[in-house]
Amino acid sequence: MSLADYQALLPRLVREQASHVTSSDIDRVIASAVRQYSEDVPRQLVRDFTWDTAGFISTTVPTDLTEHSVILQAEYPVGQQPASLVGLLQYVTEGPLGLLCETSLPAGALLRITFTAEHELVQGTTPKDTIPAKHRDGVAAYAAHLLCRELATLYSAERESSIAADGSNSESRARNYAFRAREFRSAYYATIGVADPMASGTGGNSASSATGAGAVVSWGSRARPSWRTNDAGVNEL
Repeated sequence: MSLADYQALLPRLVREQASHVTSSDIDRVIASAVRQYSEDVPRQLVRDFTWDTAGFISTTVPTDLTEHSVILQAEYPVGQQPASLVGLLQYVTEGPLGLLCETSLPAGALLRITFTAEHELVQGTTPKDTIPAKHRDGVAAYAAHLLCRELATLYSAERESSIAADGSNSESRARNYAFRAREFRSAYYATIGVADPMASGTGGNSASSATGAGAVVSWGSRARPSWRTNDAGVNEL
């Protein structure tokens, strides 16, 4: 699905009739949804990389590897069975990003590096969509969640400043958009198979996880010699 497909889908999901949602709003929430998806389900890339200088440090990095990437493994030499792995991480300085290896490598050494990267959803002359087809509806749902949350906030603010006759209508729209925002958010996490960190019962502030101030206890029975004369251990009065 291209970026244009997401741009066309969002208005149909949100169905906002008052023209409060602009095309720039749609582009913004789509970009935010892609970033969130990249956090929850990062893309994994494998790059064969040539070490540029003999030693522990390379002053260049593979394409798409950034300081936010997680290096999952680095294979050197390539093609060994079982795989021969070396420790590798980003070398961050004031200059360009580099790589730091636990082993001194010769110039021209070939490494096979597996790392995470953000997903891409771009149009332009070379459109690109790295989001798997099975998760595209979920990403669209997260973008719709962001729009509905903003609309709920908008109508809540309108209610505060409107007259009583209009206030009830604004309150209803705010409540409905807030409910739809929660539904879209739940749909996103259900699609990607990840627990929603803000879902009821999973957070420290959720009502279901709160401990009540009172408690119900069951008191042990006691003998009542006034009417139970066969209780063991009861003294005669």
